[in-house]
Amino acid sequence: MNILDGEEGRENRMTNKTRRGIYYDINDSEYSYKFKNTIFFFTSQSYLNKFEERLPEYIITRTKELNHTIRFKIDWSRYEELMALELYKQIETRGVRYEKIK
Repeated sequence: MNILDGEEGRENRMTNKTRRGIYYDINDSEYSYKFKNTIFFFTSQSYLNKFEERLPEYIITRTKELNHTIRFKIDWSRYEELMALELYKQIETRGVRYEKIK
């Protein structure tokens, strides 16, 4: 394997993808999911699918929990990306990579 430093080297480097489609290095992964202004990267299609499937219910459940904790209702929509990050960190066990879109 050719290991190069810097961003220009990243494009030419061989990927560490297993036969089952799992990346050892999350920075090489092609699996991504865009939610609002954030792109989340995953080391496997399985983790991506799990995240995509669980996210809507997780946001609803987390919003209810927070409303119950503070004892009044507020608009949590501006915090949904943080909730998504919280779920992401529960599912993706091989690293963390996300990018904000401006």
